[in-house]
Amino acid sequence: MMWNDKGICTYPRCSCKATGVYCDRRKSGSDKRKRTSIPKRSKKGQLRAEEKKTLITSDMVLYLEIWEERPHRCTECSIPLGEKPLMQFFHHVLAKGHPRYGHLRHDKDNITLLCWSCHDKVTASLQALPKIYQLYLQLLKQHGYDNT
Repeated sequence: MMWNDKGICTYPRCSCKATGVYCDRRKSGSDKRKRTSIPKRSKKGQLRAEEKKTLITSDMVLYLEIWEERPHRCTECSIPLGEKPLMQFFHHVLAKGHPRYGHLRHDKDNITLLCWSCHDKVTASLQALPKIYQLYLQLLKQHGYDNT
């Protein structure tokens, strides 16, 4: 709340003429909404959160292994990726969250290095990047899936 030197409320768009410490409409505690605490996670929610932490940790270990083994260049456009491995650079060709391909989450052949721009493009449309699309088709065939 803002006050001018006359002590009148100058809160933006407030039409009151309050002269006290607080404007009548903005007194602390005048909020009619019921204040509630943040709900605690259920046991199931806690387990999911811990599983997710474990998955992310194992992902990061795998990403570092891949980073050490492969040249630091985008698979699609060959632009240098720098010296620091960022999570954005690692792309699962067959989606890690897809029920059919979830078991390939930690398969090194299923992970490719992409620059930020190419990663954004392939996330929007798989067929936007020809090399990645060919790799996608190859992995589908290799693992016995059709491309539907």
